[in-house]
Amino acid sequence: MKNAPTPAARKLLHKLEALAERGIGGEAESAKKKLARLKNRYDFAMPDKGVKDLLNIHITKSNKTTPVCKIAEPDILVAVKWAFENTFGIPCWYSGDVLLAQVTPATAKNLETAALTIADGFRKLWATFRRVGLDSDRSCFMAGLWDGMMKDERKSGQPLPTRIAGPVSRKRRGAPAPQLSVHPYSVATDLGRQIRFSASLDNINNELENKLTGLLK
Repeated sequence: MKNAPTPAARKLLHKLEALAERGIGGEAESAKKKLARLKNRYDFAMPDKGVKDLLNIHITKSNKTTPVCKIAEPDILVAVKWAFENTFGIPCWYSGDVLLAQVTPATAKNLETAALTIADGFRKLWATFRRVGLDSDRSCFMAGLWDGMMKDERKSGQPLPTRIAGPVSRKRRGAPAPQLSVHPYSVATDLGRQIRFSASLDNINNELENKLTGLLK
């Protein structure tokens, strides 16, 4: 059985992945061998050793509705709402960009920390993916992040979310956008797990950047 990764092991993973993709001559081959040994020892789909579950929160329900936080992006706001409803079984609503829940003010404060961490992760990872993806990939990418975070990934044989071919942005018009060799949903699911369990968003983002380098056609 493989071990949960340590922060040092995940840092080494990013370094070896970069060398395996962009190393020169024997450097790349050596990195690939070390990478294989590292992955044989650690399961990088697991949360880092000693890292707390972001959604492991004690909930005190209330008959009153309490504001939790503001999230500007509607799809991320809905994702956080669903995460709280599915995890804690608490009624949640949103009014404009404000998320509300039937919990005590103290619980709302704890939920705010989790909500803003999730929102920041979704926002930053999409910004990184968007550099090589299309605007129309957003719904598939966000679905992958949410399913990964909630440990509800699609099983083998289940269809992935439909990927829609969107218009080319003004900045890209005249030059073909690079194409990924995998579905945006598949890229995002492991990242969603790490948002829930990983302490460092920088590490998650670095992992995404390394993945995208290897996945571009």
